[in-house]
Amino acid sequence: NLLGVKKMFIGTISTVGGPLYSYRHANITLKVMDVSTGEITWIGRYGNSMWSSAISTQGDIQRGAKAIIREFIKVHGKDF
Repeated sequence: NLLGVKKMFIGTISTVGGPLYSYRHANITLKVMDVSTGEITWIGRYGNSMWSSAISTQGDIQRGAKAIIREFIKVHGKDF
């Protein structure tokens, strides 16, 4: 509040083992929180360990981040 911030992003990234001989898959949760009330106003999620083999864990994290950002922009636009 002291910095004039109205909303902020909070979230987690974790990895889980995928199917047999697969790289680990990313699970990402990103939330938007109203700083003055603590209310979560948006939640985006990515991840499913049952998907086919990940090419790499880092690649899955990058794909997940891009997917969540696309989802966020659909809801809030680019001028959040």
